[in-house]
Amino acid sequence: MLSYLKNIITKFFDKELSFRIRVFNVIGLTGVIVSIASAVNAAFSNNPVLVFASAAAAVVAVIMMYIFTFTKYRLPIKIITVTVIFCTVFPMIFFEVGDYGMIIFVLGILFSSVLFEKRKNAILICLALLLYYSVIIVIEHIPPFSNDKPDFAEIRMQIMTFILNSGAIAITVIWLIDAYERQAEKLQIMNKNKIEFLSNFSHELKTPLTSISGYAQFGENIIKTTENFTEKDINQIRNSFAKISRSASYLDRMSTQLLEITMIEQGVVVINPAPCVFRDIAERIRGQFDTLSNDSENTLEVLEIGDLPIINTDPDKVIQVLFNLIKNANRHTKNGVVTLSAKREDDRVIITVADTGSGIPNELIPLLFKKYPQTIIGEIKTEHGIGLYICKTYINAMGGEISLSKTSEAGSEFLFSLPIK
Repeated sequence: MLSYLKNIITKFFDKELSFRIRVFNVIGLTGVIVSIASAVNAAFSNNPVLVFASAAAAVVAVIMMYIFTFTKYRLPIKIITVTVIFCTVFPMIFFEVGDYGMIIFVLGILFSSVLFEKRKNAILICLALLLYYSVIIVIEHIPPFSNDKPDFAEIRMQIMTFILNSGAIAITVIWLIDAYERQAEKLQIMNKNKIEFLSNFSHELKTPLTSISGYAQFGENIIKTTENFTEKDINQIRNSFAKISRSASYLDRMSTQLLEITMIEQGVVVINPAPCVFRDIAERIRGQFDTLSNDSENTLEVLEIGDLPIINTDPDKVIQVLFNLIKNANRHTKNGVVTLSAKREDDRVIITVADTGSGIPNELIPLLFKKYPQTIIGEIKTEHGIGLYICKTYINAMGGEISLSKTSEAGSEFLFSLPIK
């Protein structure tokens, strides 16, 4: 018996159930207990009307809880619940119990506040029940339901007390459930995006790993099967090691990004400012550009416009931002030019990365700097989605701003600003 009750409680209040359903079950169980208690009390007082009403309320409440726990919400079930229990059975109990039955009406309002999914619908049904129950309270004090002369002051007091108590409880419950479910929905979206991100990230890891494995085996076979190395064999081995090195660098950058996104989510963004000049940063970027895939056959141009001052910022973070921007530009450009330029504007240095690629679809622009923006538009799919998010986080932490300045079929241009001091 105890195990059976434990199983029921577990199913009714399982953590995987919606918060709304769990609240519904709590209120429903309360209604069942009240109804059964009323039925037992009525049985001892030989009141068949109250016995029938209380038993009916208990049975219907149990049925409603079972249906709402193990199936989706259905409008007919809601209508039956409101009309049978709240508009018929509860008033019958109220007339038999008298003033002590006011708790039944409060319970009905509270029960209704979690019955409907949308806040607007819940508010409307609660307002309708408040009006309906207020009319019943008035009727209860006039003949033939009462032999006493109506005390309108008492009636007004009861109605005001009932509306204030029930209305406040209903509004509070509706607001709390709505806030909870909005938060739960956001968490579900974030969790889904994380799962998609990890799935795509794992998929991207396979490409360099396959490349490393394939070229390593290729070089090993040449060494094992060749006795006298020709110039061609040496070039093939050298080319294999170069591609292994590029793939390993790519894996290192991906693992670094994964570590960075973890630190950012924990609120840890470490900026180590130091005096630096754009020319030194550009040279380091030019060297890293060679490690990118050479399949695109793009060239990198560096333009320094005017005399640029010394910038007091984190050079490593700036280089990482530039590398992410240039990597994206290189990916979407074929046989074109990626341009890195810098100029001074007032107390800031404006750094720009432009390309002659295919441009960015308008649908993707709002998602560019978001975290985990997994989406597919036509034949275009976003990458793992953290590069630009990391860029924005670092630039903002260094006191600057980053944005997409323009995009078209002739290419795109990103720029970010950094304070001089």
